[in-house]
Order: sequence, then C-alpha cells, then structure tokens
Amino acid sequence: MSHNPPLSETILDMSHESSVFCVLQDVQEKNGLCKFLNGNSYEGEFREGKMEGEGVYLWTDGTMYKGEVSANKIQGSGTYNWTNGSVYRGEVTEGLRNGSGVLTMVGGMYYSGEWIDGKMHGKGKMVFECGEDGNPVSYYEGEFRNNMREGTGTRLYRTGNLYDGEWLCNLPHGKGRMEWRDRAKVYTGDWCEGVQNGYGEMLWESDLVNSAQFPDKNHYIGEWRGGRRHGKGVMYYATGAVYSGSWTADKKEGTGIYTHPNGNKIKGEFQEDKLYLREETLGSRPLTPVSQLVGDMDETDSSSRSEVFKISLLYLITDSTNPDIEVKAVYNILLV
Repeated sequence: MSHNPPLSETILDMSHESSVFCVLQDVQEKNGLCKFLNGNSYEGEFREGKMEGEGVYLWTDGTMYKGEVSANKIQGSGTYNWTNGSVYRGEVTEGLRNGSGVLTMVGGMYYSGEWIDGKMHGKGKMVFECGEDGNPVSYYEGEFRNNMREGTGTRLYRTGNLYDGEWLCNLPHGKGRMEWRDRAKVYTGDWCEGVQNGYGEMLWESDLVNSAQFPDKNHYIGEWRGGRRHGKGVMYYATGAVYSGSWTADKKEGTGIYTHPNGNKIKGEFQEDKLYLREETLGSRPLTPVSQLVGDMDETDSSSRSEVFKISLLYLITDSTNPDIEVKAVYNILLV
C-alpha cells in the first residue's frame, strides 16, 4: 500500500450488501460496528442504516480517520493518522481535504491553510524547519495552487535570506524582492524561474572602509539576464565612481561612460570589463587600452584611485610615437 494519504478513498455505500463482510451490531441503531470485504472497518454512529454522525474508519494498512461522517462518506471535520506519523486535522469533503486544515508530516514539516480537492490551494503557510525554541526558521507563507507555491508569498530560508514577491511553480517568478542577509545584498525587480531576469536594481555592501565622502553600498540599476547584469544599466560604486552603458554577464561590454570619483569621465568601448579607445580616435593605432586597471578600478582601494588614474593616462600619452596626437585624443574623451 502507498504511504501517501488515501484521502481520495470514500467509504463504500452501505446499500451495496456485497461490500459488507459482517455487521456486529444492528446498523439501524445509533451505534454500530461493520467490516467490509476489503478488510476496512467502521465503528461509530449510524442513522437509517447509513454511517452518519461521528465514528472511526480504519484501513487495512493502519491508516485511521476519526471524525464526522455523512451518508456513508467522510464528510465534515476530523483527524487522519497515518502509520508513518503524519497527521491531518481539519475539514474534509467526500474523503478529500477541503476547507481549512493542518497537515503535519514526518520530520516536523507542516502546512496550515486552505485545501481544495486534497491539495494545498489558497492561502497557507508551509513550515520546513523550526529552531530549538520552536519558532520557524524556514518557511513559505502565501498563496498555493495545486500543491505549488504560486501567486504571491514570502519565503524565509534557513540562512536568513528572505524573498517576498510573486511565484510560479515553486520558484520566484514575476516581481519580487530578495534579501541575501548572509551576503548583505538586496535585489528588487523582475524574476524568471528563480533568477533575476528583466529589469531591476541591486544594492550590496562594499568591502571598502566607508568614509564621509562615499556611500557604503554598490548600487546597480538596469537590465538582467539569467541572474547577471546583462543589457543596459548604470552601476554606482561605493567609491563614488559610476559606469553607465552596456553589460554582458556581469561585465562591462560595449559602449559606455566611466565616471571617476573626481568627476572626470571617459567614454569609449569596453571589452571584458576593460576600457579601450577606438581605432579612429587614435589614428592608425589599434584598439588601445586606456589602462589595464580601469575595469579593475571598482576593486581598487579608494585612497589610491586618483593616482592610479593619473599614471594610467600618463602611460597612454608617453607611449605614443606622436605625443601631440595622443594628448589631443585623451583630452577629447575626458569630459570634465
């Protein structure tokens, strides 16, 4: 026999005489006991020859229902007990969980909420794990459809991370807000099948020591794909630097503008997070890196950023065979 709750099974109609193995007490009276050919049994109240009122129904596999019955069917409120330790207490319609009820499963998981046709459907709370104090440390609270998290709801993870928003097929999908408390990150925006996808913004703590002149968080606003910055977007770094332009898989890629904390701006072409000047800007010289550090400046200690930037530009100027042309090109892309 399956260990799943046999809630779809209804008590056989007593009018089918072949289903009754024996009657140990006159079922025309208020109380009685009867057994069925399949080995199941019922003991409880009867009315006009049918199970009506309250009683206990026992399946051959040990599953037991105790509660209300009507017209030979499990109907009303009652308690199901399964041999594996699972328990359901709540409303039942024709042997199926319908209405409000609590299902406690092996291991301490439990669902409390609405049911339709034996499935979690409507508003409810699924608790996956409780702490030593008995309070939930991992749960979902919100809307369900056909046993799945679907609609709007809040999911608290064991790590302390928290998602609040729309769901589809048990995954964040639609509009939502995710707070990674273990990584000091917050994302608000579009989701698709459990990852950031569409348009949204992310805030996360900077590893740099904060000072009065810089914020303590990095901040990205723009497009996402597959959980990464991808498309058009603006990145505000905790150092005060800003990048506005194209992204590919979390890296600056394509045309963009990089604004240094001192206000200087560089407009150019980015490849693999590095800034390059176009060939037409620098004459016959191929795509030339402004520095190997512009892309990495996001990670450089803020106290040395200005000096690094100056050194990088000095290298670009002095390395040219025609300093006058090179100096002019540099000043053309510095928009003060």
